[in-house]
Amino acid sequence: MTQAVDFQILLPRAQDVSRIQHIQQTNEQTQQQCFAAHLAHDTEIAQRTVQNPSQTREARIKEEERKQQQSLQHQQEKSFEKKENASFETSDETIEKTDNANVGRHIDLKI
Repeated sequence: MTQAVDFQILLPRAQDVSRIQHIQQTNEQTQQQCFAAHLAHDTEIAQRTVQNPSQTREARIKEEERKQQQSLQHQQEKSFEKKENASFETSDETIEKTDNANVGRHIDLKI
């Protein structure tokens, strides 16, 4: 059947239980304090470092691409100007060549 509770055994164990509960509570508080300190340390390190290095890198890449586009446009403009000048020169040269080609083919006689 059921045994009676022995107070000689129950009282010392109650003290052990209260001591164990106190230790558990202090452990939880210590862990929370440690976590808070670690979190504060991490945020301090994050504030000291560059906010986002990938954004800096992206900005640098975009700047280089913009410079390349500008230089490419500048080169295209130069080549276009050279082509225009060359076309004007070739049209002048062709006129001179045709004039030179016609000279000497026909003899104009005046009597």
